[in-house]
Amino acid sequence: MLITDIWFYVAAVPAVVVMGVSKGGFASGVGIIAMPLIATAVPPMQAAGIMLPILMSMDVVTVWSWRREWDGRSLALLLPTGLIGIGLAWLTAHLVDDHVLRIVIGLTALGFIASRVVLRRINSARRPPLVLGAIAGVVSGFTSFVANAGGPPVQMYLVPQRLPKQVFTGTMAWLFAAINASKVFPFLMLGQLDVTNLSTSAVLFPLSVISTLVGVALVHKVPEGPFYKVVYVALGFVGVALVWIGVAGLLA
Repeated sequence: MLITDIWFYVAAVPAVVVMGVSKGGFASGVGIIAMPLIATAVPPMQAAGIMLPILMSMDVVTVWSWRREWDGRSLALLLPTGLIGIGLAWLTAHLVDDHVLRIVIGLTALGFIASRVVLRRINSARRPPLVLGAIAGVVSGFTSFVANAGGPPVQMYLVPQRLPKQVFTGTMAWLFAAINASKVFPFLMLGQLDVTNLSTSAVLFPLSVISTLVGVALVHKVPEGPFYKVVYVALGFVGVALVWIGVAGLLA
């Protein structure tokens, strides 16, 4: 049965549009706003289940576009540690209630904004220690599972290396295509890929394709600065709101 609550689509439609535009290459990273937005309308794990098929369809496009560009050394470290993070999130998912998840997602959103400030201050090209890359992989896998927000930890590891733009984008594309695919079985076991969620994903799917193509076009036509500012402000408000809702729920 399809989700029919109008407020869900008020949150989900802009979430999918921003995610698609980001996946298309415009304003990379701002797709993190998708999960916090949808999590204001439905339980966080259900939001993740609805978004997973949509993300996987976008991954097909991005991997094909960057199929020859990646940094093998970074993938060899980030992928296995990312899978460990997914395993940890799966094992603990049934132990954490929705209020705690909303707090985690809200803090992740606010942490993303802080990470962008830090990344702007990095000027020299260097490869961070492997232990930091391993930690980034585990955290990325965990936050990807619960919030579809695995990008910031990985970016904190990759950006200081000053990889060529194509290599950076391809490495991110291959990594998260693999991570998203690895989430299918755990989400099935958790009951989050049921008829309701898959039907809702199917309704949103055309919008995800259109917005991804729009993102590709915008790369060449629109300055990212104003778009980033609007999304970061919105993400900050949503992050604070989720933390507030989560804390209020726990206290109640």
